[in-house]
Amino acid sequence: MKTLKLTVLSLSLILISCSSGGGGGAPAPASASSQPTATASNQPSSNSPSNPATDLVNDSEQQDSQTPPTTASPKPVHGYYLVGAKRDNVGITAFTLTSDRLEILDHFGGSIPLSDPTQSPADGYYKIGKGIVNDNSLLKETKFGVVENDRQVYIFSQGNRATGMPVSGTASYTGEAILVAVDKEDEFKRLNYFTTPVKFNADFGQKQLIGSLQLMELGADGNVVFDAEINGDKFSKWGGFDGIQVDGAFYGNNASELGGVLLKRDAFSGSFGAKKDD
Repeated sequence: MKTLKLTVLSLSLILISCSSGGGGGAPAPASASSQPTATASNQPSSNSPSNPATDLVNDSEQQDSQTPPTTASPKPVHGYYLVGAKRDNVGITAFTLTSDRLEILDHFGGSIPLSDPTQSPADGYYKIGKGIVNDNSLLKETKFGVVENDRQVYIFSQGNRATGMPVSGTASYTGEAILVAVDKEDEFKRLNYFTTPVKFNADFGQKQLIGSLQLMELGADGNVVFDAEINGDKFSKWGGFDGIQVDGAFYGNNASELGGVLLKRDAFSGSFGAKKDD
């Protein structure tokens, strides 16, 4: 396991859930056309004056009703993140985000690159500022990690939307999690983060996901087990006041990978990524 420190001014974590698709566009504007042909039921008499303003409105309404609305394609990347707030306190609030690029973390305040072409990754991770992000040695469809920008800490996971999502059968996944916790012995209450193995078992028919991870760095014995409900290509579980909250999704062809974020109130938070076992 690797343990490092992040220096931040604000340290509680608010859960951000990032996903969603595109919205519908406005109807296409009506094109210019000639005066509509009158029918027997509405043709004016020869001595009835035409009303150009009314004719134009009717013409526009007729064309609008015949023009199908355009729909934007969903963005290819969606995911989840936690953001640092204030020290020694953990809040839970869900939000959604999407992105066009796997190698970029788009957040409300801007964008953060998730790789660095000038460096070689070590132990499967790039060092991005004071944080780390997984490289592509294990996961091709998923990025997860912890980064700092403008004195905020972002704990995130995002990936390429799943295609061919299974609706029955089971699968197991193996990967790593990056867990983050406040160092309560540090007078500045800085964040420690470390990596730890994580495993998942998915039952697509029963719509259940069970995960386990090691918390020895936090003084826990053995593995901590948590679960989530599968809904489409996503999974989630509200942890209440003493459980583990999870928000994540399956990524890649046939749900070949998964990723997400997790949080235990007043204890730790983290992100994870895992690949389907052969």
